[in-house]
Amino acid sequence: MNFLTIFDEYKIFHFQRQVDEGIYSDEAMSFLSDTFGYVNLNESNLKELLFRPIRVCGMVINEGQPGGGPFYVKDKITGTSLQIVEAAELDKTNSDHIKALEMMVTHDELPCNVKFMIEGEEEVGSDNLELFIQKHKEKLANDVILISDTGMISNTQPSITTGLRGLSYMEVVITGPNRDLHSGLYGGAVANPINILTQMIAQLHDANNRITIPGFYEGVEDINKEERAEMAKAPFSLEDYKNEIKIPAVHGETGYTTLERNSIRPTLDVNGIWGGYTGEGAKTVIASKAHAKISMRLVPGQDWEVISDLFTKHFKSIAPESVSVEIIKHHGGQAYVTPTDNIGYQAAHKAYAETFGTDPIPQKGGGSIPIVPLFEDVLGTKSVLMGFGLDSDAIHSPNEHFGLFNFFKGIETIPLFYKHYVDLVNENKN
Repeated sequence: MNFLTIFDEYKIFHFQRQVDEGIYSDEAMSFLSDTFGYVNLNESNLKELLFRPIRVCGMVINEGQPGGGPFYVKDKITGTSLQIVEAAELDKTNSDHIKALEMMVTHDELPCNVKFMIEGEEEVGSDNLELFIQKHKEKLANDVILISDTGMISNTQPSITTGLRGLSYMEVVITGPNRDLHSGLYGGAVANPINILTQMIAQLHDANNRITIPGFYEGVEDINKEERAEMAKAPFSLEDYKNEIKIPAVHGETGYTTLERNSIRPTLDVNGIWGGYTGEGAKTVIASKAHAKISMRLVPGQDWEVISDLFTKHFKSIAPESVSVEIIKHHGGQAYVTPTDNIGYQAAHKAYAETFGTDPIPQKGGGSIPIVPLFEDVLGTKSVLMGFGLDSDAIHSPNEHFGLFNFFKGIETIPLFYKHYVDLVNENKN
């Protein structure tokens, strides 16, 4: 068993790309040699090292580094099916897969081939990912993709995510005067970019909390009453939901329940807003600039590139002549619906049922994983979204965590997915 620790993911990808392009700098050779613990590293064995067969690949990613790229390794074991695992947060769901694989190998219970793809820049847009997948389609060829960057309803009620929302992430900059101004000398006479920005943002929703961007809802599929009734069967307590995050009341689009609002409906949210003086004490200024970061979660029928363009056009159109508007399109991805009638889903269903003692519930998720539709577009493979986290894990918040119960349940359940998947493949052959 080999355990690979990558101390600096950004450098790894940078140097791997250099090697792919035939550049063998002393710095790259030295860094890779030290990192991999190999001696006598040279041009002839470097590529073999970067894609060498190993039993287990663990990674420690320094999240303080400025992004990076995907790093790919594979485990070649006799069998018929393949797996790809994508996880930006190694210390959580990816660890489950690594330890599950270690357990299967230790007990000689791995029934198929496995490929790991561990990618560390998902939270910053995965700028290098599509290029990497396009370039390594043959190495990434597979029968099914297993991803655990999702959650489940509770520790007593597992669920399988059957849909993801898309994403469009934008940044806006409103500029007024060429410098910060004294609010006593200029207040009331010039436009205040912060005032203007907040007024513009307020116009993006109507009284029913519907998004006002023209064309925003074109193509959005209406969920029929039967599907909504099925969604309502999922265990959910509105009071517990409010108590968990300490809010007096829920808020959202009129005509939809809380579970519908955060899964099957598109949204627009301000993720950050700043400008002017924000330090201690007082400083009476009119800011030169005001900034906001705005994300839109999208549903099937919406194209994130089209929505980004619609947002840009509309936001500029509602700005007064007294300011200028700059809009930056950061990144995005398409919505995705996973099928429930294929072998991958059936294997996940059997695995959850065996370890939890109850059937998992199919449930659409509100998050976005752009790699999922990208995998299908480039590799032609469906993904199974088999998560073990909970909404209470404080994702993207202070004290984000992953419970030990969930960690061990993942290690217990994942090997059963492999077992049932291979059994179902063999049954279909017969």
